[in-house]
Amino acid sequence: ADVVVINTCVVRLETENRMISRIEHFRSLNKKVVIAGCMPKALREKVIDRADLLIMPREAHLSGEIIYRYFRDREITPPPYLNINDKLKYLKPEGLIMPLPIAEGCVGRCTYCIVKVARGDLLSYDRDLLVKKAKEYVEGGVKHILITAQDTACYGFDRGYTLPDLLEDIISSVEGKYTMRIGMMHAKNVPEIIDHYYSLTLIRI
Repeated sequence: ADVVVINTCVVRLETENRMISRIEHFRSLNKKVVIAGCMPKALREKVIDRADLLIMPREAHLSGEIIYRYFRDREITPPPYLNINDKLKYLKPEGLIMPLPIAEGCVGRCTYCIVKVARGDLLSYDRDLLVKKAKEYVEGGVKHILITAQDTACYGFDRGYTLPDLLEDIISSVEGKYTMRIGMMHAKNVPEIIDHYYSLTLIRI
């Protein structure tokens, strides 16, 4: 390949070091290196001189277009307005297990957390669109849906609803045999949703 795209993570120092090592490896092979993911946003100073092109976390679904435009026109042009909901159309039911991202960013201000720097303030996906996507998954043969976010507990806080509201909608609207696994939550946001969560008609395993 002439162009290598490296999707990076910065949650742990050992991962960060591994990313840098991988970047340097491909640079030594005289490849065009595109660095995507969290490093360009959170640790720009460490990668700006190591990359031909940087792609920010919330531009991930536009990566193909951005890369094509850059290497065709040799220009870096600002991406169009980024609507977080646009990412959902790229998720298609493939296999028995599928992730369903429900939000990006968080409501916290933890000074020790680099994820906040990388992913920014909370942006929740539209509730109705998530229900439609869950239905598409199940109708497409998916049996296990992974509900994901940097903090699933604060889903919808920016839109006036909550994670239990979303789960309730999915349970009532999506028929079939399937399971949902709720991803990581920040403990400080759990009290606000816990009573509603436990009032849902769920089979918990």
